[in-house]
Amino acid sequence: MHIINPCRMNLKGILAGKPVLLQLVFLLFFVLFGSMLTGLLASLLSFLPGWKLTGMNALRWEQLLSEGLMFFLPTLMLAYLCSTNVKDYLSLRACKRPQVWIAVFASILLSSAPITLLSYFNEQLKLPAFLSGVEHWMREMEDAANNLASSFFSDGGGLKSYLFNLVVMAASAGVAEEFFFRGAVQRLLGKKIRHPQAVIWIAAAIFSAFHLQFYGFFPRLLLGAYFGYLLLWSRSIWLPVFAHFVNNAIAVTGSSFAKFKDTPLVTGDFTLSEVRPYILLALASAALFFFCLLYLRRQCSDFR
Repeated sequence: MHIINPCRMNLKGILAGKPVLLQLVFLLFFVLFGSMLTGLLASLLSFLPGWKLTGMNALRWEQLLSEGLMFFLPTLMLAYLCSTNVKDYLSLRACKRPQVWIAVFASILLSSAPITLLSYFNEQLKLPAFLSGVEHWMREMEDAANNLASSFFSDGGGLKSYLFNLVVMAASAGVAEEFFFRGAVQRLLGKKIRHPQAVIWIAAAIFSAFHLQFYGFFPRLLLGAYFGYLLLWSRSIWLPVFAHFVNNAIAVTGSSFAKFKDTPLVTGDFTLSEVRPYILLALASAALFFFCLLYLRRQCSDFR
């Protein structure tokens, strides 16, 4: 009798051609497993000799583990099980056109003013009186997320803290979240929904809602959609990864230095007299951003 050795079984591509719902269940299982593993490893690290993970360093390491184990690793595992060509599944092709990278960088800079202004209006959101309970819950979630983000900058700053925050909040978040939401979620949606535009916006909505910051939902929705279009146009995951990194790096930089952190562009807090001229700046930036999009689409179509 022939006995199958499970250690020698090739699981690569085993879910290829299977129902999308089944693939989604596996992805959610990997995320749940990663969440539990994050908590376990964070606890174990605090007991290791030589590791003084207290205060902000503990929080940063836990966030780093979370990004890797809850987003990045589940995406790799799903790609391995759903395709015999992981590189193609995750759109890992390289973009070797410097002008494209420069345009992506410029587009994120240009988006800062419109996104900040949209955040300001999003924060004015008021629900009807009968939804006061929902609004209270939304505000609690928003405050909790803001407090968590602020805590990364509460240790007095310094170059070491700034660089660590860049790694955790910009680099790891940019890679892990783009692989997950654009590389996995957007691809799974694309198997069930015919229209690429709808796929991009639904994935962006999931991306924004996942952060549980409802008073920043619409700005994050637009950014998520932009990242999705970059992937659609270029077929390269590295462009949305780079765009996500630049966007977060700008936020980290603005919040790290006293010269910037109290300005309306960073805080999003405007007086009535400040809002009107800022609208003109945001509109001008949005127009230039639009031209950047046209340029990127043309360059990426040639690249493909």
